[in-house]
Amino acid sequence: MSYADKLGREMGLNGVWGNLGVASSALATGVIGQYLGWRYAFIIPGVLTVLLGIVFALSVVHEDRKGTKQAAAQARVAKKDMWRVILALLIVVIAISTTFNAVTVALPKLFAERLADLTRSPALLGVIAASVYVFGAMTQYTIGKLLDHHSLKTVALPLSFMLAPFLYLAATLSDLPLILVSIGIVMGAFGQVTVNDAMVGKYTSEEWRSRAYAVRYFVGFTAAGASVGLVAWLYEQGGFVTMLRAFAALCLLAIAAAIILPREIRTAAPQVN
Repeated sequence: MSYADKLGREMGLNGVWGNLGVASSALATGVIGQYLGWRYAFIIPGVLTVLLGIVFALSVVHEDRKGTKQAAAQARVAKKDMWRVILALLIVVIAISTTFNAVTVALPKLFAERLADLTRSPALLGVIAASVYVFGAMTQYTIGKLLDHHSLKTVALPLSFMLAPFLYLAATLSDLPLILVSIGIVMGAFGQVTVNDAMVGKYTSEEWRSRAYAVRYFVGFTAAGASVGLVAWLYEQGGFVTMLRAFAALCLLAIAAAIILPREIRTAAPQVN
């Protein structure tokens, strides 16, 4: 992403392919689990992943970028307002990384529990979950394109209002209404991930960008890892109602983060050599 000409579009495309993987995992798990058993739902994807990794390692071509220059920051803010960018990034990364991972882990189980009147087939549940995730993946491309034409705050602020109400509604819904609300949840969560990544690329200079992404992913993966235990604990306290409402409250932080983002001064993105 450091060499991208259109940062938002590239972030969106990267997110689409990554989260189509999330969607396909739900589909593969449901189908393989129903027809071959749960053990093969671990074995087959694991073997395929290892094989794909080997093929990639053998076929990837090393790029010599000694003579190329990374894309400069595409937007800047007043120096006195940089603390607001850093604070907003930390808040939203913690809130969204935790929620994103929690939704990814909990959604198939939520569907299995709440869609019993529609189907008891693991394969069909996998199809439904995968279809919901596809909406989220496509949202990342849309958000990326918007970020190339509008300020980050203009995109982030309305997007930040999606997650909390949808999560709160999902706490008590079932069947078709739950599926529709879940589409809103994944669109909000996946779109926010694109905003988080774009925030680093838009505002950091080339010499600091790698370090900034390292910090962003360290904080994000730490929060995401903690979310698994948090999901289990909240579920024990009051099932999905307590869990979803707790994450709805957490996502109010995303609204606060979007509000404190400063107004940006856009700069023309130079052509990458």
